[in-house]
Formats: sequence, C-alpha cells, structure tokens
Amino acid sequence: MNCVVCNEAVSVKRLKRFPHTNTCSPLCSTNKYRIRPTINSLSGQECEVCHENIPAGRLNRNANAKTCSPECSKKRATLLYRARNPQPTGMSTATIGAISELRVAVDLLQKGYAVFRALSSSCPCDLAILQDKKLFRLEVKTASRSVASGAVVVPKNKKDGLYDILAAVLPDEIVYTPCLPSP
Repeated sequence: MNCVVCNEAVSVKRLKRFPHTNTCSPLCSTNKYRIRPTINSLSGQECEVCHENIPAGRLNRNANAKTCSPECSKKRATLLYRARNPQPTGMSTATIGAISELRVAVDLLQKGYAVFRALSSSCPCDLAILQDKKLFRLEVKTASRSVASGAVVVPKNKKDGLYDILAAVLPDEIVYTPCLPSP
C-alpha cells in the first residue's frame, strides 16, 4: 500500500501499529489534512455519478465508496432503484394504480376465478374473488424490489385488516400474500 500524500510505500511495521492508516509517516499523516486537493487527485477512483475523483477521506471511511459525496450517493441509489423498478413516465399514480388493479383482475380471470371490482376508490378493498361460495377480499398495491436484497417492497397500507389477500404488482410479476385458494 502506498501513502496517499507522498506515494511512498507504507511500512509493514507502521501498518501493524496503525492498521487503518494510509500514510507512511506521522509527517504525512499531519500533511494529508493540509493538502486535501492533492489527496483527492491521488485517490484515482472516479465517482459513478459525476465522474469526479472520490476524496481520499471518503475512501478512508469506506474503501468501496462508489460516489464522491452524500448527494451523489443519493442520486446513485435513485438510479439503481429505477433500474430495478422501471416506472411508466408521464402517468399519474392513480392511473398506475388502476393499471395494477386491471392486471391483477386479468391474472385472476385467466386462473379461473370469478372477479369483482370495486366501483368506488373509497371501498375497503380493490377486488373480490368468489371461490366455492366464499368471498375473498383483495387489496392491490403497486410494489417494487429492494435494491439491496431483491425482496418485494409494498407501500404501507391504511386498509390493513380490511382484506384477505394482498396482491403486490411488480413490473414482471404479481405476488399474492397469502397464496390464492385453488380455483
């Protein structure tokens, strides 16, 4: 490993004594705070968002840093989220919700269920299915996938307890919780 100030090799003895150091001597350790612009140019790692050099101080805190600042970090998180969860552009959230409800209705009809749709947006559930003379209430939510874990993320629901089955609608699939009764 080389010193971030003078680019000389950091001794093994110094690394053993100071395992998190990135300077070769106490002098360079003091100077690294005086010559921050030089250190920034020596880091050699480029921000994935703005393509500026990542400051060495940020790399000291996180050796795997991908961005140069908290602002770029937020932009990167948004870009990753949008890449994993594409959203139609130019549509209102009400329209996207209506499309999700219709997608679930079509899916359930294709699976052989009798499907009923609420006429008012203030109804306690979005859809209902009739199976063996039993009515199941469905709540439909447009969902996304977590960038970190890939788990399905469903927005908070004010109608908890007012439905029997939750249908989480993703761009490429529909996840029912709990599982649907057999048709």
